[in-house]
Amino acid sequence: MIRNGPRKNCVYRVMSHALTLRKAVLFAAVLAFTAAAAPAALENRWSFNQAAGAAPAGTVFSDSVSGLPMTVRGLGATLDGSRLTLPGNTTSGTAEPGIAAYLNLPNGIVSAKT
Repeated sequence: MIRNGPRKNCVYRVMSHALTLRKAVLFAAVLAFTAAAAPAALENRWSFNQAAGAAPAGTVFSDSVSGLPMTVRGLGATLDGSRLTLPGNTTSGTAEPGIAAYLNLPNGIVSAKT
């Protein structure tokens, strides 16, 4: 084993470059993973900032990103100026005219994602 001299420096430099190369490869792998895990672009956004009060069946909320309408169906939906509240009190025996409010999403909005 040579302790002093040019060979020791040569071996050290080769090992140093190998470590630097490993770090560069690891860094590139992290960048690739980060790019692959980037969040998807926003496709739909509905806001419920209308004036406080009832939101009867047929009330339409427009998507500010793609313009798709979402419609209130049923009874009892209310707005408070920043959100929509749905009562959620329908049972399986409730007739059509008495169903609690729900939101009717545009056709294909969920099935297109599967």
